[in-house]
Amino acid sequence: MGATLADIAKRANVSTSTVSRVISDHPGISEETKKKVQIIMKELKYQPNMAARSLANKSTKTIGIVFASRTEGALVKSFKYPRTTDIIGGLSITAYKNNYNLLLSSLNRMENDDAKIRELAMGGITDGIVYYFSRVNDPIIELLKKCGTPFVVIGRPLTDADMINWVDTDNFDSAYKLTEMMIKAGRKKIAFAGASPNFSISIDKVEGYKKALIDNGYPVNENLIIPGRFITENGYELMKKIIGSGIVPDAIIAQDDILAFGMMNCMNERGYRIPEDISVASFDNIPTSEFSTPALTTVDTNAYTQGVKACEMLLSKIKDEKMDFTNIIVPSEIKKRNSI
Repeated sequence: MGATLADIAKRANVSTSTVSRVISDHPGISEETKKKVQIIMKELKYQPNMAARSLANKSTKTIGIVFASRTEGALVKSFKYPRTTDIIGGLSITAYKNNYNLLLSSLNRMENDDAKIRELAMGGITDGIVYYFSRVNDPIIELLKKCGTPFVVIGRPLTDADMINWVDTDNFDSAYKLTEMMIKAGRKKIAFAGASPNFSISIDKVEGYKKALIDNGYPVNENLIIPGRFITENGYELMKKIIGSGIVPDAIIAQDDILAFGMMNCMNERGYRIPEDISVASFDNIPTSEFSTPALTTVDTNAYTQGVKACEMLLSKIKDEKMDFTNIIVPSEIKKRNSI
């Protein structure tokens, strides 16, 4: 049987309530007493009962991370995508530094979403939730608001953005700058590939792309705004369709790096030279982007930092539920390589 509070208290010559206060990091305990108790806890290999502590402190010391996709296949691809692992990394390390644990959960069946969110938000499982990522008219955000639990969204909500805590990068500005880079390189027929009207991240990129064209005296050709399924689109197949349509652009801005890689593979097979015939750029700066042939120009969206900031924001909200709503834009950086 493991050591108990009474064992530690007896050895340290203090009360069990003092030991309990040391475990919960109560400010009323002297550093000398705290250090003595902690040394004895280590010697006796004492492991605090987290469930009991949660009941006593009214805190689970757990943050829920909710990923939402409408199909299991899309959910699997989302977890495999490097941007997702970077965000989880930022969340995880920040939570660890603040003595919090993470609980990952996923939603992929509309009829079960309501019960799952209520369980996570109101079932005494978590102290707050990070939701990744924002959709148009997102029912999950509305449900989280009704539950009253502290939450932060990764991805700018399209509605009531000033009434929600969220973290994002400036996707509009990044797409604007990529488009201008293509224009300065002398490209005339610039396409945006992988546009998805259901996600704010994609909507913002398309709007930035359009604005750059207009500001530089280029017409917006809707035929060059090529739709695609967010995250799950196959870049190779999408490029085949573009070539087959007869409207071949001389520059492509892809929704993300994985999409761009597939499109570049198809171009290479069909004899198109990059960047001589078609320039390519995209978003996320995943680790393999600098090793593609040619090296891919891409936007580093600092996904890890987005995870850090989302966790910090949520922890602040947990400590002070009356805190004003906060929005953070994490700076991005274009990594110019050989594909333009």
